[in-house]
Order: sequence, then structure tokens, then C-alpha cells
Amino acid sequence: MSRKRAAKPAASDSPPVGQIAIAMIDMPERLRPVDTAWASALAASMEMRGLDSPIVVRHVGARYALVAGAHRLAAARLLGWSAIPATAKGLTDAEARLVEIDENLLRHELTALDRGLFLLERKRVWNELFPEVAKRGRRRKARAGEVEASSLFQCRNIGDNSEGSRRESGQAGHNSDGAPVVRFTTHAAEQTRLSERLIQRSVEIVGRLDPTAIPFLRASVLKDNEAQLNALSMLEPGEQVSVARVAAERGVTTVAAARLALGTVTPEAIDPAEAAFDALTRAWSRANGAVRGRFRRYLDQEDRATAALASDEVGQ
Repeated sequence: MSRKRAAKPAASDSPPVGQIAIAMIDMPERLRPVDTAWASALAASMEMRGLDSPIVVRHVGARYALVAGAHRLAAARLLGWSAIPATAKGLTDAEARLVEIDENLLRHELTALDRGLFLLERKRVWNELFPEVAKRGRRRKARAGEVEASSLFQCRNIGDNSEGSRRESGQAGHNSDGAPVVRFTTHAAEQTRLSERLIQRSVEIVGRLDPTAIPFLRASVLKDNEAQLNALSMLEPGEQVSVARVAAERGVTTVAAARLALGTVTPEAIDPAEAAFDALTRAWSRANGAVRGRFRRYLDQEDRATAALASDEVGQ
């Protein structure tokens, strides 16, 4: 893997993308750290098939800064490639951040935690691009998240200069001056294919989390359980960190179990439904594929029985 070589061309009929020397590409701080195991797996695929999707970079002085494709770039470095297929775009700092966020949100391997972190950062960047969002939110709570679309969004989506993207995005009406009004959640939903409700809920939950708890959450099973992240977010910041640490170090699957282990609550104070859910999730985590399949069939049978009962009650 040490021998330097250029990337194999992508297995595609599309025109070749420009090759950029990897040594000329800097990687700014990312919202999500590069997973070395994922980069290694990606490198094995790229070794055989080449790179299907070029990375995205932007000019910063005489060099390039990575915008999207951190795992692909890391994989290329593991393979010893001297250059990588890349698209260079003229983006501001804020625009580049949005492109990075949206590309990650479109990918399926994001946990509930990382999805919320990306969405929260997206909202921060959106407010930076359009200060009227924050100002209007303070003046009129009912219209928080709406902005008057600037010329940037009246003519194109961020990071895309194609004719197909020259449209108004997320328009929710017009103000008294006739300017189109766009909500953050509407535009984010269009760009990421997530529902507006999911976006709102994710931002609310992660916005309440103590940043110090994030590294511990990433090492725990709580990171992909939105209900447990929500329960954690309701605690005081100090307790959030303690609970997240216990979840990471002891492998507990619920906030209630972690609090019980810490001694911050007594067994009597634990909601019976929460305790039952904890027992169920622990059993699920230990079950093999055959047991999980059997349990799924059981749930299907229960759903059909409930639906049949409801139908009979309606017919009476």
C-alpha cells in the first residue's frame, strides 16, 4: 500500500472528474471524526472498483480544503494514492459547512446522535448565512426559523451551480415586500430528505445535551437511540456526563439503568415501563439472529391480532 499511484477511474459512464494531488488537500476539523475501521473497509472497495463519488474541495489560497468526503480521502491515503478524483467549488466557510453537513445527512450510517449534531450545526450555519433567522425568531417565536431568501437561494442551492438547481428552495410564502420566505426546517428537509418533524426533534434533543457528554455517548449504545438521548437531555448537565460515562464504560442500554448504577435514583423511583424497556433492550442485544427473527414474527402476529380486534369492535 505504500507505492504511490493515482486513483483508478470510477466505474461510471460519466466524464472523468479532475484529479487533485492528495498532498495539496487539507482536512479542516470535522463534525464527525473519521472512523478508521470504516475508512479501511472503504479502501478495500476502492482498491477493486475505484472511486464512484468524487470528493468535494474548495480553494484556500494555493491549496485545497476538504469539504465533503473525509472517509474517501482517508481511504485514498491508506491506499497510497497520489491523487484523487475531486470537484473544486467556490464556497465560503459557511457554504462549505452546509455542503459537508448535507452530504453526511444523506448517508445512512449516521447515528441518531450524529444526525442531531449535524442538524444543529446546520441550523447555526443557516443563521450565520441569514442573520434574520435569529432576529426574527427573537421577535416572533411563531416564525422562528424563517428567513427572507437572499439572492444566493433565490437562484441556486448552496454548492450547486447547475441549471436544475436554479429555483427557490423551501418557499413558505412572501413578506410585505414580496420577498420569498424560507424556513430552516423546510430547506433542510429538501436538502437531506428528512422530515421536518424529525429535523425539529433532533435539533431540540441535541441542543439540550452537554457537549462534554458527546465523546462518552459516541462510545455507548445510547448514540443510536433517540428516545434515550431525549431522556438524557432532560437531566442536568453534570448528571448527563456521568450517565453517558457509565453507559460507555459499563455498556448499559438506558438512561434509567445508568442512573440506577450511579445511585442517583432508587429502584422504586424507576418507572416500571422504563425498567421493562431496559430489560427488553438488554435481552435484544444478547439475542442472535434466529431469536430476533422469531421475536419479529411474534410482534407481527400481535399487530395482526390487535388490528383484527379493532376491526371487530368497529363492526359491532
